[in-house]
Amino acid sequence: MAVAIFQLLVMGKHPYTGRFNGPDLTLGAAIAQNRFAFSIARRDATRTTPPPGSVLLSDLSPPIAADFETAFGLTPTTRPNPGAWVDLLQGLETDLRRCATVSTHYFPSAAGGCIWCRLASQSGVEMFPLGLGAVAMPMAGPFDLDRIWAAIQAIRLPRPEEVLPIWSGDLGPSNAALTQANSNGYDRLVFGGLAIVGAIFGFANVPAAALLWSAIGLFGLFWMFNSPKVDTTPLRNAYLDADSRVLLASQAYLQRIGLKEMFVLRAELEDWVTQYRKVEGDLVQSLMKLKSTREARQRTDFLDRFLISRATIPGIGPAKTAMLASFNIETAADITASSVRAVPGFGEALTGKMLAWRQSHETKFRYNPSPAPSDIQAENTVRSASATKQIDLQNKIRTGLATLQAAVPRCLSAKSTPDQSLMQALADRAKAQRDCATSMVAVPPPAVITIDLPKKASIQPTGAPPQTIPKYASTSASTRVSGAASCPNCGASMVRRTAHKGKRAGRQFWGCSRYPSCKGTRS
Repeated sequence: MAVAIFQLLVMGKHPYTGRFNGPDLTLGAAIAQNRFAFSIARRDATRTTPPPGSVLLSDLSPPIAADFETAFGLTPTTRPNPGAWVDLLQGLETDLRRCATVSTHYFPSAAGGCIWCRLASQSGVEMFPLGLGAVAMPMAGPFDLDRIWAAIQAIRLPRPEEVLPIWSGDLGPSNAALTQANSNGYDRLVFGGLAIVGAIFGFANVPAAALLWSAIGLFGLFWMFNSPKVDTTPLRNAYLDADSRVLLASQAYLQRIGLKEMFVLRAELEDWVTQYRKVEGDLVQSLMKLKSTREARQRTDFLDRFLISRATIPGIGPAKTAMLASFNIETAADITASSVRAVPGFGEALTGKMLAWRQSHETKFRYNPSPAPSDIQAENTVRSASATKQIDLQNKIRTGLATLQAAVPRCLSAKSTPDQSLMQALADRAKAQRDCATSMVAVPPPAVITIDLPKKASIQPTGAPPQTIPKYASTSASTRVSGAASCPNCGASMVRRTAHKGKRAGRQFWGCSRYPSCKGTRS
């Protein structure tokens, strides 16, 4: 019973057929050695992996996976009884989810995604194709892409410094010890300078007392340049620590008010628009591919009628047939030299017999250039998938545009209620910077605050390409733009262009992406 239920759930694959990490094993030997090919708990012991393109135990719910481990484990007395299997299958039925891509796909929620779409992409075989009846063709509503794209381009996203607060409060009194140390140093400079001036004056007026004036001058020099040194390391470290806290607090603040999400959404909108422009072209290419592969599909459909399980092939018995089925070889259409050789136990001799059996049926195939019902069904399926993608992109673009338009004023209004932790970090950095300046300690410039955008998809649109969003970098006092610049007139993104006339002919410059409506440039 466990074998039958297992084959029902994993599309006919036998639980003991797989790739053994060792000499080829027959199905009987694998069963005798308890090498459950799909086992997760005993994977190291079985040294066997499932055939390619298989439903895995991890795709099933944990209770069913655990009972299969028990059923094909080392203790026969603990195998589940029929009542337990009934309960497990009923639980699996209630746990199924419908695929959002293919309406005929239902999969266990434990899989995390559609297992049938995954297997179809691996093997090229659709396990649950749509019926041959009329395909419900989704209809896309009116959608003015140019108007929506213009609305997206018109949205000017705020720069980081436009929403980050700037410290402008009272820094309070300076550190008393630091002030006293600086004052003492100043006093020594003044006193030493006066002594040197007095010595020079004495030399000029009473040269006979040259020895005295020399002593006074040397004392002044010693007093000026032998002042106790102030350790500036704590001052520099205090500034660096405060600057680091400003960076972290600024990034957290920009994340909290949604500025980064706005740039990410803008990038996603551009990507969706690019994909939308490609839908029609992709549909044309898919239909052309269907037409060019019509003969191959007819041949596959013809060969698919001849089942290996019903054939008489020398050397291929029930065990070999089960092994072939576990490796997705069930009909004449599945037989190729490489696929048969990949099955354990099939060498050149058996592979040659399988190919000869396929060839005996393939010689009877006759191509019909007229479209068959399956051809019409395939074309309708492609058109339906294209329309579904178009509708999905329309909904994403409309929703994303509305979200972005509402987010900009909300983000700008957040500056009126600045974050207290950020303001405290800014105050601490300003104080540390003042103390360093007082002691003439050089400090590095403030840390640069960046907004990193995800990499854009490398899809080339059929129409005008959306422009790249600049990556903005800001400090509390200045902004640095890395990547593409922004237009000084309207704030839109800019693109590299080449001058064709004038004294800069042949040189590149930054031009506004909204040209000719905006003629902003940067060198």
